[in-house]
Amino acid sequence: MKGNKNDANDAEAICEAVGRPNMRFVPLKSPEQKDLLMLHRVRQTLVKERAAVANQTRGMLSEYGLVIAQGLNSARMGLACCCRSFWMPDLGSTTIS
Repeated sequence: MKGNKNDANDAEAICEAVGRPNMRFVPLKSPEQKDLLMLHRVRQTLVKERAAVANQTRGMLSEYGLVIAQGLNSARMGLACCCRSFWMPDLGSTTIS
């Protein structure tokens, strides 16, 4: 690799790569493949955000003394069972429900 990345160095590298006989090129992806990859990325982002929200909620509830085990199932069950019977100030209970 020569120097910094700029248009001139990029063009030179492309010309050198095309001239090599054993250079492998990546095939273009079809629109269906691109759509599937996009769906996987969106789903992965949603799963990460879901876990982050569950962890954030667990942290907020622990400030009120309500400790819930880690994991999404524990968070769902803990919220369903304990929040109804646990006292919280009006603002906190409005935010949770």
